Amino acid sequence: MKNINRRTFLEKAVKFTGLLTLSNVLPKKFLSYAMEPEVKSVLGVGKGENYGKITGLAVDALGGMGKFVKKGDKVVIKPNISWDRTPPLAANVHPEVLKEVIVMCLNAGAGKIIIFDRPCNDPRRSYKNSGAVDVAESFKTSQVSLIHVDDKDYIEKEHKDGKFIKKWNIYKEALENDVFISIAKAKHHGLSKLTLSMKNMMGVMGGDRAIMHQHIDQNLADLNFLVRPKLIILDAGRVVWRSGPQGGDISDTKKIDQVVASRDTVAIDSYGATFFDLTGNDLGYVKIGKEMGLGESDLTKVEMNIKK
Repeated sequence: MKNINRRTFLEKAVKFTGLLTLSNVLPKKFLSYAMEPEVKSVLGVGKGENYGKITGLAVDALGGMGKFVKKGDKVVIKPNISWDRTPPLAANVHPEVLKEVIVMCLNAGAGKIIIFDRPCNDPRRSYKNSGAVDVAESFKTSQVSLIHVDDKDYIEKEHKDGKFIKKWNIYKEALENDVFISIAKAKHHGLSKLTLSMKNMMGVMGGDRAIMHQHIDQNLADLNFLVRPKLIILDAGRVVWRSGPQGGDISDTKKIDQVVASRDTVAIDSYGATFFDLTGNDLGYVKIGKEMGLGESDLTKVEMNIKK
């Protein structure tokens, strides 16, 4: 069955029922789903050269971290720290962005914070050279831990509506938490055009991720349907403008000086595409994600809260 959003559901239901009233025909659980108000897509945008500060501004524009994290919550953060690259090369989430997210979570009362990624380069070098190790150790508390993934800690999840992949191995911490936060990095990508928030979710997968590269747009949309962060942050302070996703030379980067926050992965990627002179409609996974009801790609329908 194709996944649809509430508006589409209502349109199809009304056509199906014809002259009969919706309430007399459809089971109550479907009626309840259809009548729930759609949540308006909102983007919080922080602009400036202090990447920690603008990360706070972006989340504040959504109502603050307290809107997402409650006292005692187990918070799991999945930043893009996949590459053996230092911060100036912009291949990973900037350490100041990651640090500010942790600070906000602690201030909101988080009981435990776990940070992980499944790097493409050597995990220990990637964690260290990205700056993530120094960030985690700077808190000097057992509340904050940066962990390496273990092959035994993946959970098989079925996704019967997935078009090409029906069973997924998902890292357990991405599923077993009170709050899951994705921190993506805006970058050029040779296969998917860009790597933004939807592409960042590949880091929760186990097994041979090369399977994603066949039908990558549909597979990315299916993965994001299966695992949904409560909060998404896009680091676009300095981006890899070409030779992505890992870059390797400062000349491959470009300063954008923005950090974006949202609950809506389609909206945040549609906005992120504009940094590269593209639109959400230029990205196959964003178009499919919109069709599956994962969010809004038309930025004229998205509430933009910008802070400097």
